[in-house]
Amino acid sequence: MAKELTAEEGARALLNIYKANGIKAGEGLIMSSVSEKFYDDGGSVKEFNQAIEYMVQHKWVENGGANFMLITDAGYAAI
Repeated sequence: MAKELTAEEGARALLNIYKANGIKAGEGLIMSSVSEKFYDDGGSVKEFNQAIEYMVQHKWVENGGANFMLITDAGYAAI
């Protein structure tokens, strides 16, 4: 069994998904596509939820509407 990701490791994995898609501060992705990629890369639902919580707490993302998360300046700087 693979080692469980910490909340920060999961959050950074999510930031890498944003980076791979060329997303910049103020832009976003549909969360279902982000979660699908995260799961395809071996992440679990628990790790995904913890990662999102970490990102929100650190103001790396903000709600962009229905099922859409925008990356903030702080989130982009953390990439």
